[in-house]
Amino acid sequence: MKTRLTSVLLALLMLLSAMGLASCVQNQNGGETTTASTDLPDTTATPESTAVTPNIPETLNYGDTTVTILMCKEQMKQTMTIDGSEGLLPDALNTRLRKVESRLGVKLEFIEEPGNWANRASFISKVEAAVQNGSEYDLVVAYNLNPPTMAVRGLLMDINESDYIDFTKPWWPDRLIDTISFNDRVFFCVDNSSYGSIRNMACIMFRKDIADEYNMPADTLYSYALNGEWTIDKMEECIQGVYKDLNNNNVKDYGDLYGFAAVDKPRLDAFFHGSGLTIVGKDSEGNFVMTLGDEKVQTVLERMNKLLFGDEYVYMADDKMYEMFINAQVLFYDTPIAIVDKNLDFEFGVLPTPKFDSEQDTYITYISNTHDSFCIPKTVRDFDMSAAIIECMAYEAYTEVAPKYFEVMLKYKYSSDTKSGQIYDIIRRNVMFDFGYIFSENFISNPILLYRNTLTSGSTSWASQYRAYSGPYQKNLQSIIDAMSSQ
Repeated sequence: MKTRLTSVLLALLMLLSAMGLASCVQNQNGGETTTASTDLPDTTATPESTAVTPNIPETLNYGDTTVTILMCKEQMKQTMTIDGSEGLLPDALNTRLRKVESRLGVKLEFIEEPGNWANRASFISKVEAAVQNGSEYDLVVAYNLNPPTMAVRGLLMDINESDYIDFTKPWWPDRLIDTISFNDRVFFCVDNSSYGSIRNMACIMFRKDIADEYNMPADTLYSYALNGEWTIDKMEECIQGVYKDLNNNNVKDYGDLYGFAAVDKPRLDAFFHGSGLTIVGKDSEGNFVMTLGDEKVQTVLERMNKLLFGDEYVYMADDKMYEMFINAQVLFYDTPIAIVDKNLDFEFGVLPTPKFDSEQDTYITYISNTHDSFCIPKTVRDFDMSAAIIECMAYEAYTEVAPKYFEVMLKYKYSSDTKSGQIYDIIRRNVMFDFGYIFSENFISNPILLYRNTLTSGSTSWASQYRAYSGPYQKNLQSIIDAMSSQ
């Protein structure tokens, strides 16, 4: 990346470090935002992120008790630095943990176990065995698809019972609790400020060099997003004519330049949710209902089919799409924000996942599955201690991690313009959660996979695909509701 006013940034970081890097402003959606991304954070004002504090007595202290936390090994890097690296982010991660330990008088001890998609069954079995034998874990920090299954099996405590956890605080996303709570009972939670929660937000990255070459300056693209005009139609309009036969073989293939290239199937989920679709929603009386059979699913499927298979400037790539983006072969790239951590050596911009159409009120941000969820095993030795740790972990992410990673690193260190900060704010404050997606492992087959496979197969007929699953899915949903309600 070109210079980012290095001397100013260094001075900024020194000031922010002295002030705890808490220069964010709380907004009504529970996230953080800047008053104007064109301005450097105000380092002279009292940080707003420290003005709201947890409902935990200052005198609460557990006398240096060792707290055992079962942790998904593959996601350890989202919670702590384990390789001795230094820098703003490692400092934020480690400071967060040390502050929790100091505030509560505990020693956090992490037990790492494989627990990602490939190891989800074995991870859950660890928790199940612990509960059956009198839990050896005080807390579980898991790959986010695991806690819902644990909850259905009756392995988790209702963390909403603790006076120490307050989901009205700005470090908790409002939409999550509204989405997953059962009669005010909450069995797992995700904060909105930890490294994993932020880096896994979906967005559209674009290369500024290609955009400039095709007369689409970054300011123009940003204006579409800021004015609410960034839709699938607008994105497709922007890619028209963006193509080069780079390998000169007169065949449209992996070696060429395209306006947009779709990567592996899970990345397309961002367009599903970004269009306002859900697997499960709530009716007017607040009851959970299947929404995957709604007519709009067919409409979105047809529109995405047209984009992916009917536009000559789109290439349906595979897992090599990242290399295409790096090698200047793609203008627009759908990706989690985490890609910026790779220290890209070219200038890029960021946009929200496009709206389905101009009638859609807001942008909607999908968050991919590799973020962390907190939960407490049912036979935990001290429920309130574990709950206090969860609240403090979320709070310290809000005051330590988000200000450094989101406000400084993403908006300034990794940005080559003054408007991307406003786009990051839009992305973050519009994160959504889908009950059906979260509990997908408890259906006869994963519902989102049915949609993904239908879309990527080139089919435009949703009703025929969904018909065979409609009944079983309804029964599965009722079984989940019954299991959760009976606890």
